Amino acid sequence: MQEENGARPGGITEGHISTDAKELLPSEKLRELLSEVAPGEILDPEVEEFLQEHAIGFVESVTEFACRIAKNRESETLEAQDVQLYLEKTWNMRIPGYGDARKPVRRFAPSPAHASRMQMVNKAKMQAAANNASNK
Repeated sequence: MQEENGARPGGITEGHISTDAKELLPSEKLRELLSEVAPGEILDPEVEEFLQEHAIGFVESVTEFACRIAKNRESETLEAQDVQLYLEKTWNMRIPGYGDARKPVRRFAPSPAHASRMQMVNKAKMQAAANNASNK
């Protein structure tokens, strides 16, 4: 459905997607991925454009921060380990085949005893706040 002047509902103008986004994540690849994940489903053209544009932003973000990591280790060469480190730390993403020599990132998993202590601390804070409010 289109409105006058080529705009779609929601203010999205037709053809605003960059050619870079279409090259990075072609429509055919998106449809192929969707058929693997959810057979029989179809993508709305606006959703397709949204995914293509955000793929560009994701790649730019990963590249920028991976370059910072390389610079921090005083290298002028961007390596797979830089990208892998960023993806692990920021997105908790592990890409098989890249940087396998590194140990996996471990996330903090509190013990049940720690969880119960934190619950008691939070309960005490709430009681103290309630007491302060009632004394005013």
